[in-house]
Amino acid sequence: MQRYLWLVWDIVATLTFVVIGMHAHGHRLALSAVATVWWPFAAGLGVGWLLARSRAGEFWPGGAVVWLATLGLGMVLRLATHQGVVWLFVAVAGFFLAVFLLTPRLLAAMVVRRRHSGGLTASSR
Repeated sequence: MQRYLWLVWDIVATLTFVVIGMHAHGHRLALSAVATVWWPFAAGLGVGWLLARSRAGEFWPGGAVVWLATLGLGMVLRLATHQGVVWLFVAVAGFFLAVFLLTPRLLAAMVVRRRHSGGLTASSR
């Protein structure tokens, strides 16, 4: 179940990225317009999840694969469909997606590690 929560998180994160970007640039937020901008990143996200498989919810390597596929394939598909790609957009998208796709995984890994290391009793050390 936890794995699917990561998928839901990733979908919401990529949608949030698209909506914030469109709003910041004064684009209308009609469902069709959001879908047009979002689908390349959604496709990249899907490919990332297929590549990472059961490790997609982990920071490394799964999260990194999901992030790279979302960003890389998203940009390639935007280029292929003439949606436009400039280096500054790639940098901003890469940063935003890294923060929202990787940081939660890193924090979750740190919590799990802390629980496991803190679970040892004095007599078991």
